[in-house]
Amino acid sequence: MTESTIWNLSELLDRVGGSEDIARRLINIYLADYEDMFHAISLALESNDNESLKTTVHHLKGVVGNLGAVALVSTVREFEQAAKSETKDQYKTLWAKTNKCNQELLGLFVQYVKPV
Repeated sequence: MTESTIWNLSELLDRVGGSEDIARRLINIYLADYEDMFHAISLALESNDNESLKTTVHHLKGVVGNLGAVALVSTVREFEQAAKSETKDQYKTLWAKTNKCNQELLGLFVQYVKPV
């Protein structure tokens, strides 16, 4: 994937009135919090708790959508639809895809917030 298909920085900057400072702060919040969201999804999958899965995946979709994370929001949208319809045979594949997209995104986020 190319950088622009993973993350749309312009979209994020539009949301924050062009402020790179606010964009960096939001990304730093995500970097500090994403592990908790991913852990909650993992626990919901392990315990077969579809209600928690739907709630957490929906929350993740909103967060990454606001950050302009194009690829991850698309994948999480698919995951949310699977959770809503309880299409459990798709969970393993979508969870792996979600993690892969997130790892690609993290690399870009860390690079963006890194001091120059």
